Amino acid sequence: MKWQHTFIRASVFTVAMAQFTIITVLARPHITSPVPWTNIGGGTTATFNWTDGGTSGITAYRLTGGYTIGSTILFDSGVLSSSTSSHTTYSLYTTDEIFIRLHFQQNGSWHSSDFCFQNQNKPQMLTPSDGGVLTGESTKFTWTSNSVDVQYWHLWIGTSYNGKDIFNL
Repeated sequence: MKWQHTFIRASVFTVAMAQFTIITVLARPHITSPVPWTNIGGGTTATFNWTDGGTSGITAYRLTGGYTIGSTILFDSGVLSSSTSSHTTYSLYTTDEIFIRLHFQQNGSWHSSDFCFQNQNKPQMLTPSDGGVLTGESTKFTWTSNSVDVQYWHLWIGTSYNGKDIFNL
């Protein structure tokens, strides 16, 4: 089995303080909702819907998602029938951007199209502010769930990225 992929091409340009995006979508299966590059709301689930884009000979689909293009760390639907046109995913609140790959089998070969979505309603630190300087002997840390159903909280404070050598709650 050989996996291939194709990127959705987008051009962004600015004219007189207005930004325009031109997207060229090839006549192939693509996600119809939510709209790619939009905010999917920051919840823990999302339902992705797609169309065959007028492509014939499709015998199966597969939907995967992760933190980077092609990653499957967030979810992998497994092989879906050609009559399937939607899939609900879980555990999406862990990142700002979610990269979704819609795989499709056409005439015996696998191909794919890539999409990106924003997921901005995630838990976040309120104080101290990002890049702020800690002063004094103690600092109060506050955070919000932003309406995300958080099961567990962890607070790490360290001297390096992802460090926890100072504090680990």
